[in-house]
Amino acid sequence: MGCATQPETFLIKAKQYSKEGNYDQATKTLTKALSKYPDLVEAYYERGLAWDNIGDYKRAELDFNKAIQLNPDHYLAYTCRGLMFVKQNDYDRALADYNTAIDIKPDYCLPYHNRGIVWLSKEKNDVEKARDDFSQAIKLMPQLCDSLYFRGVCDEELGDYEYAIADYTKTIQCDPMIKDAYFKLGSILMNIGQYDQAIELYNCLLETFPGTLKAYVNLSNAWLEKRNYDNAIANVTEAIQLNHADGMLYILRGHLWTIKNDINKAVNDYRQAIAINPNDVEACDALAWILATSPDNNIRNGDEALKLSRIAISKEPENLEFLSTLAAALAEEGEFTSAVDTMENAMDLAKKKGDPKLIAKLEKCLDSYKSKKPWRDEGFGLRGSEIDQSSSGNE
Repeated sequence: MGCATQPETFLIKAKQYSKEGNYDQATKTLTKALSKYPDLVEAYYERGLAWDNIGDYKRAELDFNKAIQLNPDHYLAYTCRGLMFVKQNDYDRALADYNTAIDIKPDYCLPYHNRGIVWLSKEKNDVEKARDDFSQAIKLMPQLCDSLYFRGVCDEELGDYEYAIADYTKTIQCDPMIKDAYFKLGSILMNIGQYDQAIELYNCLLETFPGTLKAYVNLSNAWLEKRNYDNAIANVTEAIQLNHADGMLYILRGHLWTIKNDINKAVNDYRQAIAINPNDVEACDALAWILATSPDNNIRNGDEALKLSRIAISKEPENLEFLSTLAAALAEEGEFTSAVDTMENAMDLAKKKGDPKLIAKLEKCLDSYKSKKPWRDEGFGLRGSEIDQSSSGNE
């Protein structure tokens, strides 16, 4: 067994310092080595890496340049200098370095992967070239998990959802710790209506990453699509336990309680959301609608409904839903002329949308206000949209 030479001893020490994150000591060790061995290529390369990790890109570039000058075939120096250029948003120089690295060593996977990242950037935005590079990287190293993930991103952007599903699935199998792959895959499964598969996926995510708030929210949405409102509520409640200060979670649960016609619980959740953010337009509008239209005299409060509705409409004056709520609140307060005018404005917006069902529903409200009768939402869910009550709860 041979002993390391003195230059190798410097390199071994420096690499160990870098591995420990002690880049300052690594640069000092390598500088000492270069004072004795000024043509030591690997010392320039390793010191370039250390400067890069420190964020001293000017010194890093000088050392990578020197390594390449001493060894023009140093494909690792080209690859790492390219990555350094990416950190500085210098994508053209990065591409040039990756191209050179590939020319020198076409069977090395990393430059293909890194070049794919550049093609996928907003500045270059060439998704097909990116996918080709990730595919080549995977061909050279089938278990290159990051390339599998980013090829899935390319597949998804190109609309090739079958391939995207396959690549995201392979990514999770390759490295279960790539959390974004779960969410990307789950989003596609939800969009194509594969709710059972999405539920299974998010449960798997929670086994790997316990306490992931977004997973509970997505599970809630999946159960909502299946009209299993109890499970939807259970999952958003788990999310609330993780973050009591997120008003949108209370709004989501409030909507679910409304669908189940558990109005008192819905009111409580909307009030909690408003307590967190008094200007939250969605919470203000949702609560105002209930207070203006509930058949329950103990819940209705036209004055509060009008105040809340005006908060929402002041932020989004041409929001059709907010206008219909404002009209309902005005009618509840006996201001039928204003209610009619407001609802007619909503009707104009609805006609521009060209939704016959929406127009028909709004016409019923308008006729009620013209007859000087407030609107009553008889438990059919949000905005009076009819829900098949037999499907609520556990399936």
